[in-house]
Amino acid sequence: MRKDKTSTILLILTGLAVLLRLIVVWELRHSRAVADPPPGTDMRTYWNLAAAIAEGRWPDEFYYQPFYYSVFLPFARLLFGSSVLSAGLLQALLGGATVWLVGWTGWRLFSPRAGILAAACLALARFHIFYTPFALMAVLQTFWLAALVAIGVWLDKRSRWWQWALLALVFGCANLTRGNTVMLMPGILALIAWRHWRQWRPMVLHGTIFLAVALLLQLPFSWYNWRQTGSWTGPSTAAGAVLALSNSPESPPGGLAYTPTYETWMAAAKQQEGRPDTSVPTLMLDWIRRERLAWIELKWQAFLLFWWHQEIPNNIYFATDAAPSRLLKMPILIDFWLPAALGLGGMMLTLHSRGKRQRPHVYATAMVVLYCAATVFFYILARFRLPVVALLCLFAGYAGHRLWGELAAYRRRPGAKHRQRLLGLVICLLLPLLFVIHAFPHYQRHWQARALRVARPHGVLGFDGENLLVYDHGPPFPGGWELLEIAPAHG
Repeated sequence: MRKDKTSTILLILTGLAVLLRLIVVWELRHSRAVADPPPGTDMRTYWNLAAAIAEGRWPDEFYYQPFYYSVFLPFARLLFGSSVLSAGLLQALLGGATVWLVGWTGWRLFSPRAGILAAACLALARFHIFYTPFALMAVLQTFWLAALVAIGVWLDKRSRWWQWALLALVFGCANLTRGNTVMLMPGILALIAWRHWRQWRPMVLHGTIFLAVALLLQLPFSWYNWRQTGSWTGPSTAAGAVLALSNSPESPPGGLAYTPTYETWMAAAKQQEGRPDTSVPTLMLDWIRRERLAWIELKWQAFLLFWWHQEIPNNIYFATDAAPSRLLKMPILIDFWLPAALGLGGMMLTLHSRGKRQRPHVYATAMVVLYCAATVFFYILARFRLPVVALLCLFAGYAGHRLWGELAAYRRRPGAKHRQRLLGLVICLLLPLLFVIHAFPHYQRHWQARALRVARPHGVLGFDGENLLVYDHGPPFPGGWELLEIAPAHG
């Protein structure tokens, strides 16, 4: 396919992506979650903070990750006015930019056809379109993740100090948008080391530039929090709360639950602030040491949920919040299961192929793996899983390219050799599909009870500060359990 033709198709898909997202912004403009987010939701919190910052009133501390509400939303207000629709309008443009980045990266990594298929997949991704109107950081974080991979691919051929500075700038903004991005840093540092293997001077120089720029972006927010709280907490003071929500005895593998242990840990950390033995990370590690198998089983469930085709709602719910939109109900749009299954298959094909087992391909795969680990370590929600969809569409484009090529080869020469190659490729793509659809419910029905008898032989053991709490069931959601009231026995 000619270069100019590929560029034209990618631009058309980018325009289509923006148009689809703008249509949904218009269709949902009267939805309460868009026009007037309910109190207590993240949308309302972000928008109120952004409005205050735009007026020069800064928060007491940066509790949530600050980039979205202190930089992005005020910028949206500056461009499109004070209406909450301004977030949707800017995010529609970002969605189109993300589609172009994914298409360009697929083109450079694999082939023009793979890039076009990847861009089309993301342009039609139902949940990426759905999140566009809402004041939530999912669309912005999707853009950052796609940009991290695109820049990494771009600088593989020509490495300049300003390119690494640009990569660090995107990484720093992504980390300020959602703090678990810090777990992607090992993959980027490994890329620097691999790119300059045995070239110590550029390796040290570019590594230093990356770390300096990335940390410099965190410094203003970290310094502000230090001035406000008297302790060095980094750019966000929510780290303890996030760890207590996702790594305590009663933590659910998916969703959010404010459990008695969460309240106890947070109260202990607040009442005796400054004592390391009462910090949430210390309390978390103490529990993990006591019940290693319980923590491993919890994170195993979270891993299965990360790849499960169902979405775990939070703040917004597709079944109700998408109801006014006709576009979001169209069958042409793509749900998570398709890019997840094809993306996993594409990654397997990439690493198996000798011609594709090169530095940028490994880097792109590592970003998916590290983002999965970063999300599993905390908690699984639809809006926190959404950013990886862009990278899954990238590898789904490669899987589609390979399938297209094998089908064409079989039609030209329908012999046993091409039949076996095509059959092997189909099996390679069907196995991830079975995993995405059936792995989590199969574990729940057939293996979870056995695993819990080994990992938690005495049930779930929590602590409310005064009493030991013993539950004879697994985490409340989504554990496949029902809460039953049992009347006390007499006599």
